[in-house]
Amino acid sequence: MGRYGNALGRSPARRVLKKALSLGVELNVGDWRRRKYPRLYLALDALDEKIRDHTLADPTSYAALFEQQIMLDAVEDRLEQEGRGEMRLVYQMVRRGYNWPDIAGEVGGLDPERVKRRFYRWLRKTSGY
Repeated sequence: MGRYGNALGRSPARRVLKKALSLGVELNVGDWRRRKYPRLYLALDALDEKIRDHTLADPTSYAALFEQQIMLDAVEDRLEQEGRGEMRLVYQMVRRGYNWPDIAGEVGGLDPERVKRRFYRWLRKTSGY
């Protein structure tokens, strides 16, 4: 033991064991500062995680949103190919969140229930349900 020289003490093995345990804890935690000041680093880690969550977008949800957008655009393209301009307008307004009385007024002043039933009837017919 170069550090202690000839002063080994009564149990040098215990001194080695304690030093090994201390190093093991430091390796597990990260470094001695994290072991000595755990609350400080806990707060800093939480702040770092919060900043990361607010600034970085979740890459897994983008794929699902992109697939959903492709599917909805395909329905709109199908309406255009079939020549159903009125139904396409209803579909676009439903996607944008308009309510049925506004949609019925835009389509031609029809009864909102009739427009809604016609739209859902077309949707069931085309989707095969």
